[in-house]
Amino acid sequence: MPGWLRTALGIVILSVVIGFFGRQAGQTVSEARQTWQPVSWLYVVLSFSSVLISLLAMALMWHGLLRTLDGHLPALTAVRFYGLTLLPRYVPGMVWGYVGRTVLCERAGVPRKTVVESIIAEVGLILGSGAVVIGMKRFGWGWGLLLGMPSILLLTGGVSAWLMRREQWVSRFVRGGIWWGWMLAYVAFWLLYGLSTWFAVLSVAPEIATAELPAIIVSTVLAWLGGFIVILVPGGLGIRESVFALTLTPMIGPAKGLLVPLLARLIGLSAEAVFFGGCLLLPRGGALSQEGTKVSEDC
Repeated sequence: MPGWLRTALGIVILSVVIGFFGRQAGQTVSEARQTWQPVSWLYVVLSFSSVLISLLAMALMWHGLLRTLDGHLPALTAVRFYGLTLLPRYVPGMVWGYVGRTVLCERAGVPRKTVVESIIAEVGLILGSGAVVIGMKRFGWGWGLLLGMPSILLLTGGVSAWLMRREQWVSRFVRGGIWWGWMLAYVAFWLLYGLSTWFAVLSVAPEIATAELPAIIVSTVLAWLGGFIVILVPGGLGIRESVFALTLTPMIGPAKGLLVPLLARLIGLSAEAVFFGGCLLLPRGGALSQEGTKVSEDC
């Protein structure tokens, strides 16, 4: 495909995505105005900052998964690719961001198979760690035991295999430990992301007890996964807010329970737009392919 035609198509696609993104943001603002009440802007800023940090953490964790699967890509380039493929998630189907990330990585010299495996691993870890966090509400302190037991078993098994000089088993236990470590990393991500919702709740309902923080985090995960699983709804719009409102209302009342999901969506959209813009400004570096060949980015 000629370079000028590829550029033109890229501009058209980007315009369509940004237009859709902007329209959804405008609708969210309109809905928020209908239930608006005074908010603490300090907590809004903290919520916005938490989302930005969470996005950066997600990008870096995906880069780590790529490296675990022997995909060589500089961290800054991985963050840039992750950020540039955020907005296509708002196109119905939910797969376009992943497709775009795969294409960008291929142009940077990373094999498609490796990129697809990293994305599958990312999705699996998001769902699995989300289920673990949701289990926190049911099992309480047993949640810590649920996370700790596999770590102890993997460590014990690895040491035992090493003492018995079973190198093959040692490598398997080490591999298992690495992937369990990634599971724990994604659990930590959910806790960080849940803080953004906590700050959003505090901006509207500062009287809420700190003891409700675990429930707020679980509500965040339920809402996010609900929107993620319904792939035909772009960005989980509507689905996520409905689940959010349903779970928050018993804690902060119906009026605030409706406002917080809308406010959280608006904060999230704004943070993603800023992150996307920041990634546009990042330098276009090179990447090393599997064979160690320098391949320039032309995307």
